[in-house]
Order: sequence, then structure tokens, then C-alpha cells
Amino acid sequence: MTKQELAILMSEAGITWKFFTYLYGTSERRLTEWMTGTNDKGQPEQAPHPVRVMLELFKANPNNIDIAEAVTDAVTTPYSEKK
Repeated sequence: MTKQELAILMSEAGITWKFFTYLYGTSERRLTEWMTGTNDKGQPEQAPHPVRVMLELFKANPNNIDIAEAVTDAVTTPYSEKK
């Protein structure tokens, strides 16, 4: 997934970067690398395919965001406590 595709899907899914990183279980640094298209070593870095799948599910039905949040909250610190 290109950085442009990622940016478009994030916007269309209506989800913030921070909330997405919580649901996906990655760092904001990693998402930034995907969004810029390069990692901290200057090498090309693209988001993995499951990111596209997750964002497409969120875009198709916002209820999927609620499901992902419930699943994630069950195994980690709730997002509301991370703000």
C-alpha cells in the first residue's frame, strides 16, 4: 500500500492516527514511516496488507471500528485511558 493510498483510506475510514495505532497494535512512529513511505534508515517502508484490510472494513461499516475497539480493550489498556 502506498503512502497516498494509506492517507486516503485513513481519511475515508474517519479514524485518527493515534486511535488506529491503538487498534492495530503498532506505534505512531511505525505509522509515520508508512505515511512518509520511508523508515528511520531512509529505506522504503509501506504499510502491510492487513492495514488495508482493516481500514477497508472500517470504511465499509463504522461498526467495525467499535468491534475492533472492544476486542482491543479486552486485551490492553482502553484507548480512553491512553489520551
